[in-house]
Amino acid sequence: MSFETHYHSDAQYYETRIRDRIDADGVIALDRSILESPHWDGGRPRLVMVDYNVDLAEIDMAVLAERILPHLEETRGRRTRRERIAWVVPNDLSRSIVDVWELMPDKDGLQAFRSFRTREEAMDWLLDADSES
Repeated sequence: MSFETHYHSDAQYYETRIRDRIDADGVIALDRSILESPHWDGGRPRLVMVDYNVDLAEIDMAVLAERILPHLEETRGRRTRRERIAWVVPNDLSRSIVDVWELMPDKDGLQAFRSFRTREEAMDWLLDADSES
């Protein structure tokens, strides 16, 4: 498996580290693993740390629209509130792929999603309950 997820009970958020190439099936598996977690309560914050050399090239706009967005719609009933999800992607090439998801308006009803270069920036936004987006 190309990812591992840990739940931080102190601050009540999930942290996932992606260490290897990941495709749509991997992103969907990552999401399902959290939805099936005993800590899932409808919408906990998520931090996704992508290692520098991870290849995200298989996740293009078509994959986002045709595979990942339908998965989110199918699992909408498990999401009782809008999730806050921060991806930390230090590699600019991979980050540009994640930025496409950030710009897709169809996911906005399901999640507040942002991408960052550093963990510190991501955590500031992720755990800021007063931030709207």
